[in-house]
Amino acid sequence: MKKILVSSPHCYHTFKNEYPDFRVNFEVSHITQLLFRLIQEGKIEFTKEYGKKVAYHDPCYLGRHNGIFDEPAGF
Repeated sequence: MKKILVSSPHCYHTFKNEYPDFRVNFEVSHITQLLFRLIQEGKIEFTKEYGKKVAYHDPCYLGRHNGIFDEPAGF
C-alpha cells in the first residue's frame, strides 16, 4: 500500500475517507501524527523548553471529522 504524508487537514480527510469510494487506498498520515510518533520513538528530541504556547489551525477535519485529537498535544 502506498503512503501519503499530508500537511492539510482537508487533504487528510479526502485521501482517508473519500478516495476509497473510488477504489484508491492509501495509508494516510497527517504531519502532526508523524511528528508525534517520531517524538515518542525518541527520533526527535527537544533540547530546551519553548516557553510559549503554540497553536495550529484545524478547520474541524482532524478533530471533529477524523477523531485526531491527541497527537498534536504530545509535543
